[in-house]
Parts: sequence; structure tokens; C-alpha cells
Amino acid sequence: MHRSIRRSLFTILLFGQVMVATSSCQTLQSVFGTKDSGTSEYSKASYWQKLTAELDQAAASGLDMNKELATKAPQLVAMVREDAKNPALFEFWGTSINFDEGAKAGIVRPEIVTAIGQAAGHPMEGRHVHAGLMHTYGYLLSNLVTPYGFKRERWTTPTIDDGFVLHSGSISPAPEHGTLLINLTAMIGTIAYRGESDMLRELTAATASASPDVRNLDVATLNVRRLVETVNLSAVSGSKSRSVELRTDVVRLPKVAASSANNSTVSGSQQASTLTHLLIYSIRDSAVRGSRLITAFPMTEGAADGVFKAEDLGADKPIKTRYNAFVPGLTGKDSKGLRALQAAAKSKI
Repeated sequence: MHRSIRRSLFTILLFGQVMVATSSCQTLQSVFGTKDSGTSEYSKASYWQKLTAELDQAAASGLDMNKELATKAPQLVAMVREDAKNPALFEFWGTSINFDEGAKAGIVRPEIVTAIGQAAGHPMEGRHVHAGLMHTYGYLLSNLVTPYGFKRERWTTPTIDDGFVLHSGSISPAPEHGTLLINLTAMIGTIAYRGESDMLRELTAATASASPDVRNLDVATLNVRRLVETVNLSAVSGSKSRSVELRTDVVRLPKVAASSANNSTVSGSQQASTLTHLLIYSIRDSAVRGSRLITAFPMTEGAADGVFKAEDLGADKPIKTRYNAFVPGLTGKDSKGLRALQAAAKSKI
């Protein structure tokens, strides 16, 4: 083939890829509107309070929730449909329970969860659902009040973006680049999979459209502590024995770390109530290839230190799943295993 022809074919292929990416971006931008008008209301607590109340009422009235969701929350549906084009994205997440352990109540109405799953092309019915879809879009549409506030506040307030100095609302309901699920998967996956080269390579490929700020996150500069809870599950009904690791990564927010160290005028009570860390929960089950993400949320200094209490570490300690995660054979069972701190591992891609 002549060199000029090869160059022409390459140009056509590259142009086509750029046009597809541009079209997807324009589709989301047309739904979100401009940064000043379209997203400002979308980040207000009053917007979500009204929306969740309307959706709860529609579900209770037996209305078509696919239509209600598309009409009342077009921005959210646009993101979910964008995620649906990338099936590999869903493989990085584990399973969650649509029930809050602390509040002792359902988190999102099942009809709404089902509608989210249908928009994503990833069915979500029953009590056990996809953790990524549930903990992002599901939490945005939750009207449950917990002792820590609404579940959606982790996404509707700028704590994570500000703490990691991310721009363009990367971890928010209206990101300028990517979607909430893509950006969150890229960000916490990079941290949770540090040292797992295969998972990191797959993650990088699956989240290529994530926000540039998220993709450029340098994990090596972060202050990360990890608790690993390991339990061995005996064979049941012909199945093989399994080893399960529950991993809790606690990351100090870089911006908070810098400002707190230089601000001697903040009182002790004010510092104690400040959200200074991000918790990332993931699971590695020997019965499943690779690790699976479950959730992430900001927390205070005291709560972060509480994860690593010395008296709770060691062998033969009670082990249970947390943060509404579901692991067959472990969740809801009385199990014991090893709870230990793990030395920091560097990211390898």
C-alpha cells in the first residue's frame, strides 16, 4: 500500500475517533447546559431534595419510573447512558445491599434502582445490586436521612474535588469531563489497585474518558493507610474454600493536610468536625478475578484514626462486611480472621 494512502486511512480513522468522542461530550454538555446556569442548580441541596421527593412519590403511585427518571433527571440519565456504552466499567465494582445498616432502612426505592439499571444496560433488581451504580447515581436519588446526613452529600458537596484539587466538578453530579461513575472509578481504582499492575492497566483503558485531573492523579504523593481484614471461608455445598480480603484505604486529603498544618488559628472542635480523609472500601475474593470496589466517602480525622485502633488488630478478630457491601458466605455471618495494617504499595502500570 502506498505511503500516501496509508496516511489518508490513518487520518480518516483518527478523525472518526475524535468525532465520536466529541459527539459524546457534546451530548452530555447539551443536557447539562452551560457551567454557569445548567450545573449551578444541579449542585444545590434544594434541587435534590425536590427531585428525590418527586421520584419517591412517583414510585409510590406506580408510575413508569423509566419515563419519570428521564423526564425529571435528564442529566443523571445522560450520564448513565454514557456509562452504558462502556461495559468494562462495571466490572471494577462489587455488589451492594440496598439497605443502610446504620439507619436500618432501605436506601433507594427499588423502582428507582431498577430504572437506573435499565438505563445503564446493567439490570439491578432485588436486594443485591451493582455497587458502583448504587453508590453513585442511586445515592444521588436517595431520600434517606442517616446520622451523617443524606447519602448524596458526598457527591453534591465539593469536599473530594477541593481536597484533591480536582477541577471542573470531576467528582460531582455534573462533571465537565467524563461521568460521575467513570471519574470515581478512575480515581479510587487508581488508589485501591496500587501494586496490582493488571488491574491498573485494565482500569486505565476502561476510564480513558475520565476527567484529566483524575487521570493525572499521582498516588505516590498521597498519604494512604490500609487495613486488610482476611477471612478464610470453608467449602459449602460442593463449592471450594475461599479467601476474602476486605480492604479499607484511608487517604488524607492533600489540600486539607496542607491547610491544617499551616493554620494554627482553627480551634480543636473545628478541626475535629472537618472532613480530612477519604475512605475507599474494596474487596478481593479468591473466587473472583481481581479486586472489586464498593464505595468511597469523606470522613473526619477521628473517624479515620478509628479504623486503625490497635486493640482491634490481630488474629482471630471478628470480621464482617461494612458500608452495605455484600459478599456471599460472609455478609451476615459470624466470622473471624486477621485484621492487619498493610505497608504502602506503589502504583505500577
